[in-house]
Amino acid sequence: MLQEALKVFLIGQVLLTDLLLMFLYLEVLEMTVRYLRLGRLPVRFPLYIAMASLARDLILRGGTGDSAHILMTTGGIVMLAVGVIILRFGQNQLPSAGDDDHETSDRD
Repeated sequence: MLQEALKVFLIGQVLLTDLLLMFLYLEVLEMTVRYLRLGRLPVRFPLYIAMASLARDLILRGGTGDSAHILMTTGGIVMLAVGVIILRFGQNQLPSAGDDDHETSDRD
């Protein structure tokens, strides 16, 4: 993580792939901190990481990938996004007793 930040600082140019990589690092770090603090792992964080990773792969390949790969990758991102929406909807409609991610302001 520090190596990538140093590379961006020395070059003086931030690319979209660099931002997505930093986002991946931050999501993994936040997921780890949340696990150590609460003792459990939210399912949504790995889904966010997977979506950002697929988007980064799509951007890194540019237009060089074949159309089937591009279609499957974007389909994977859409499927993960739908999964996050379903999980979030279920969390709002059927919160568990120990669910501290549930916000009551969403239901009002």
